[in-house]
Amino acid sequence: MIDDAHLAAATLALYALLTYMTLTRPRQKVSAEAEAANLAKALQSVVATSTGNRLCRIAMGGCHLMGAVSLASRPSAGIGAIANFAGVSALCLLTVVWTSSGVGGQ
Repeated sequence: MIDDAHLAAATLALYALLTYMTLTRPRQKVSAEAEAANLAKALQSVVATSTGNRLCRIAMGGCHLMGAVSLASRPSAGIGAIANFAGVSALCLLTVVWTSSGVGGQ
């Protein structure tokens, strides 16, 4: 299994990639007709993001899931157990959010 440092690096790289995809503007001007056609196509399929964006979101969900499993497998007691539970819960929530937005394309 991947160690925590590599997992964190992979997750940060995916966040950076998703940020780049979100902020990057098209290199060429898109005509109003082409934009309208793209929007009509997106409305019919209920998918508003590109395939690369969706795959990045699904991969981020996988990274968060691996982080949750890694954190849950650590032994802890007392207040550490509460912190681990909170961390695992947060990572599971992020897993659901990223994976569902990637699968749903929204």
